[in-house]
Amino acid sequence: MDRYIRISDAAIQLGVSVDTLRRWAEESIVAAYRSPSGHIRFRQRDLQSLMNRRVKPRRDRRYGPAAETPGDNDVEDDDAPRQRSASAPKWQELAPWQQRRAEVETELEIERLTAQREQERAEAERSVLEEEEREAEQVRLTALKQFGKVCCWSIDATPEVIKELETFVTTAQIPPWLSQWEQNSLVQQRVFAVMDRVRAEKAAKAVHENP
Repeated sequence: MDRYIRISDAAIQLGVSVDTLRRWAEESIVAAYRSPSGHIRFRQRDLQSLMNRRVKPRRDRRYGPAAETPGDNDVEDDDAPRQRSASAPKWQELAPWQQRRAEVETELEIERLTAQREQERAEAERSVLEEEEREAEQVRLTALKQFGKVCCWSIDATPEVIKELETFVTTAQIPPWLSQWEQNSLVQQRVFAVMDRVRAEKAAKAVHENP
């Protein structure tokens, strides 16, 4: 909460223009600090306190009627002449070590947000890639099943072949790193094995019925 931030970032947090926030600082509505380099800085704790106050809607030239002003009474419009309060204090000087800490904290925050965005982007790309791989794998397995059906020339064995292909043609049984010839060979061998089994069962049944 003691972090010091730039006037542009502070204005975004409060939902007002930079000019309005600069005027509030000049009129002591919110405490402001000047860095050794002359830049205006605001303390996060002061901004949070300002946002927690009761506010009334006002018109802001940049953000429209939804913008709000601090305090219990409306602040004058941006178009009105600016008058500095006679009791308004001078800019509070920001010590060099405070300026350096503010700069370091800002850099760390930027790095954190950048890393977060990169991680989100990487996760999104990985999700898309995984979905594409699943779709490609489904296409490959479907093509192998279709090839197996073509290899079955026995009408009697066709139902059994189709059933066998549904359980046999999987990524675990036929991994994608095999060559296409090896994949087709595995499917063809299993189809021929099923046809041989059906033919043997049919022959055995015929012998049993006609001894």
